[in-house]
This record gives sequence, structure tokens and C-alpha cells, in this order.
Amino acid sequence: YTTNALKAFGVSVGYVQFSIKDYVKKEVLSKKIIDSLSNGEVLLSVGIGDGNYENHLIKTKQVPLNSIHGLDLVKCPTSLISNFYNFDAKNSWQSIQKIYNCVLFGQIIGVSAPTRTDKQAMMSHIVDLLLKAKEVLTPNGSIVIFDITIYSRFPGDAGIYESLWTKVADKVGGTIKRHDSEWYV
Repeated sequence: YTTNALKAFGVSVGYVQFSIKDYVKKEVLSKKIIDSLSNGEVLLSVGIGDGNYENHLIKTKQVPLNSIHGLDLVKCPTSLISNFYNFDAKNSWQSIQKIYNCVLFGQIIGVSAPTRTDKQAMMSHIVDLLLKAKEVLTPNGSIVIFDITIYSRFPGDAGIYESLWTKVADKVGGTIKRHDSEWYV
């Protein structure tokens, strides 16, 4: 199903490239966020795909099933997630009536960008998605992005990281943290 969803974007990438091992190794969600999910807070996972990471959180971290909601083009039958929004994240999020403590974008921003994307178009795409996420986020909530597909659009351009995220922070507001950097507004 994920491959079919990606094909809808004109991309031929399989979920196999985005292994559960990568999510676990990189500690995509901090222990603090995972603990908060176990204590009643709720995560919206955008581009949930097969739901492998979310299933991992439920099975190995004892995160309650009702603490994770999914959003994607197609609901995969292997996903344990029952609270699911079925639409393209680039479209309106008006059907989402819940407020979330955390919104996770896992490997979806880059693959959902228009096929021929320059840096300005990518920044606009990211800003658009993050502003939609902010609309369904609690005031002190977190947006987590784990997405190597953004940078794969600009091979050999190491300078894109800071310039892109500085501009995104300026447009969206808040603080954008990376393992080694922070960009403030």
C-alpha cells in the first residue's frame, strides 16, 4: 500500500528504504514524548505508511493504541492504528477535529513535494505542511520531522540544511532543533 501511495506522488520509493531500525536507532521520538503518550497525550503520525514505527511503539514501548492516530493516502492493513485520517496531507486538514500533543512527519515531506522542486518550492511545501500541523497542535506541542527524502532532492548541497530550516523557522515560528543546531524566530 505504501508503494501505491508513493506512486500517487509519482515517486517509486518503497518503505523498505525507511527501516524501523532507522527510526529506533535515531530515537525519532524522545523518551519524554513516548512517556507522554503513555500518560494520555496523543500523536498524529503523518505519512504513517505501513505503520511499522507506530506498531513498534505500541508493542515494545507500551504506548496505548488510542494515543497514536495516523494520516496517509491509504490505510495499510498491517497497521494497528484504528484512528486514521485518509487524505493527502497537502490538502486541507479541516476534517481533523482533534488537537495533538505531537505531530510526526516520517519520510513524507520530501516524497510528497512536487517532482521538480527547487529550494524555494521545497521551503514553501515544508512551511505549508508545518502550518497545517500547527493548526492541530497544542500550544506547547512538538512537531517532529524524520525525513531524509527532503535532502535527497538536492544531492551535493550540504548548505541547504541551515538555509532551508532558517527560512522555515522564520515563516512558521518557534524553534527548530536539530541534533547539532537550533534555529530561532
